Amino acid sequence: MTTGTISISLKLFGDLRKYAGKVAPDVLPVALPAGATVADLAARLGIKAEDEMIAGVNGEQAEAATVLHDGDQVLLLSPMEGG
Repeated sequence: MTTGTISISLKLFGDLRKYAGKVAPDVLPVALPAGATVADLAARLGIKAEDEMIAGVNGEQAEAATVLHDGDQVLLLSPMEGG
């Protein structure tokens, strides 16, 4: 069993910025339990599982099940729609 915490840097884009609060900085430090995933981070922010989002971890596209590590840089954004 993994114990402890990790600290990541989070940047939210588009519609997802509402989960950071009105006076939040562009990059948010977030503490999570060791072994947390992108899905765990999203749930912690209040993002619902059915909400569409694209995640990036350290410059690479990531899945909801991607395990986060101390010092990771995470980007969350909404998919673009248009026509």
